Amino acid sequence: MVTSRTDKTHSSCIQEELPLFAAPSFGDLISDHRLQHVRVIAGRRLRTSWHVTLDPITNTRELTVPSVLLDAPGHVKRALLDWARLPWKPRGKNRGNILRAKRALEQSVWDYFKQQGVRGRKSRPVDPRRFLKQTQGNTWDLGEIFDELNAKYFDRGIASFIRWGAYASTTSYQCTRRDPAGSKYSLITIAGAYDHPDVPRFAVESVVYHEMLHVHIPLYRKNGRNVIHGPAFRKAERAFPHYRRWRKWEHEHMARLVRSLKRKQKRNMRVTL
Repeated sequence: MVTSRTDKTHSSCIQEELPLFAAPSFGDLISDHRLQHVRVIAGRRLRTSWHVTLDPITNTRELTVPSVLLDAPGHVKRALLDWARLPWKPRGKNRGNILRAKRALEQSVWDYFKQQGVRGRKSRPVDPRRFLKQTQGNTWDLGEIFDELNAKYFDRGIASFIRWGAYASTTSYQCTRRDPAGSKYSLITIAGAYDHPDVPRFAVESVVYHEMLHVHIPLYRKNGRNVIHGPAFRKAERAFPHYRRWRKWEHEHMARLVRSLKRKQKRNMRVTL
């Protein structure tokens, strides 16, 4: 930073230093470092978050970043690329080292956001009643499954809305939203790939039960970190009658099903165009 002060007004003027060379693009870094199977796209609605998804057809990791990061310095972009290439579920002796590396890479990005004065955008309030129309899928009714599990395993104590995710989506999650009056409510989103005739009911029940557990056993802080799947959560999840059967089915069939859905989605897009 360069600070100049005029003698007459004693007012300060702060000007950012201009870099001598333009920062390399993500494409430049991918090419220069020969990073295979990585693609970067800008998420128009993202502000201070980023995520990576895996295309099972091409085995390519697609990193989605907020547009503000397209102008970030090279070291920030390289940190994001390194982050995207880390193992998703590290196990074994290197797990601790991988998690520490992940946090360090994320901190590099957060430091850049802080330096630029970029703050997260508050989510837009949404009337939860709209989600009541998003429980019935092409194959499965999430409202029916949710009510059945709520009565059988939670004594009807889980208060949450539930909906299907986008077609062929592979991520299920639970989050907290606000309605227009400012009140909080829970929303469960189930991956759209589960809404298919080839998916058995026990698999849908299992993933819904998993997300309901996040409401029943919320995350907590320990040693400065968020614990999402703590011992109590894992014990309760493994106690679900279909847990092992679900994991086995998911491991054996889900990737092939998602590839089929993605191909169908691309064909439909070409027909529409």
